[in-house]
Amino acid sequence: MNLVWKYIFRTALKYGLTCSIIILVFFSVLLYSDKNIFNPALSLLAGLIVLVFILFSIIEYNQIDVVPKFWKNMSVGIINYIIVALIYFLFMMIIINLVRPELLNDYISDRIAMMDENKGGFIEKFGEETYIKTLQDVKDTSPYDLALDGLIKISFIGLFSTIFISLIYLFFKTKKITS
Repeated sequence: MNLVWKYIFRTALKYGLTCSIIILVFFSVLLYSDKNIFNPALSLLAGLIVLVFILFSIIEYNQIDVVPKFWKNMSVGIINYIIVALIYFLFMMIIINLVRPELLNDYISDRIAMMDENKGGFIEKFGEETYIKTLQDVKDTSPYDLALDGLIKISFIGLFSTIFISLIYLFFKTKKITS
């Protein structure tokens, strides 16, 4: 493995693991304070934490390797958020299957209550057949579905954050070099 990839992996691993620990501690505190860990606002907050750590990892990598390249920044960011997403996925699988299995039933109950609350508007917009199918899909939700949902959310936030940060960083870094 050449030196560039060694630094890319080292930097991404450092920030990916640190970010994972912070997110796991955050969700553990919420879990043991009986808060709803499936709240969409918490997913956005976790995404914001991922964004910040991607930024830090790209900045640190570019302090090691002074030649700014888009692919290098993208590599650091992608490895970073994949580490976070996979660790979060494993964490959620362990929590939902072993530590607090009742979370799945709570999630399903909340979603069914939300669907019942908006039943009229849902049926009007999508039809009764779609409502019934969606309701059945919610009832059939598995721990894997919830953990995979978190993995996908973190991955999407990480991907778009990485692209955005890599482009902005490259723009300002090359502008600074040319001026």
